[in-house]
Amino acid sequence: MSNILDADDGYDRDRVVAAQLGVAKKTLPRWDASEKMRALGWPSPVYFNGRRHRHRGAIREFLKNAAAAALKA
Repeated sequence: MSNILDADDGYDRDRVVAAQLGVAKKTLPRWDASEKMRALGWPSPVYFNGRRHRHRGAIREFLKNAAAAALKA
């Protein structure tokens, strides 16, 4: 199992991303539909064999943007 913070710029399945972010797997499709999350750079899923994956680099960028937005609030 990979880690979002790895230097490798591969893809992780949604269940892995959800576990690493500490949210339920069903939260991620809600974030896909959220304008606020997309404004922060939440990445769209990429499908491999019918399963949703997220690019690790895009997740890292989203986390940076979310942290910066939290500091401004």
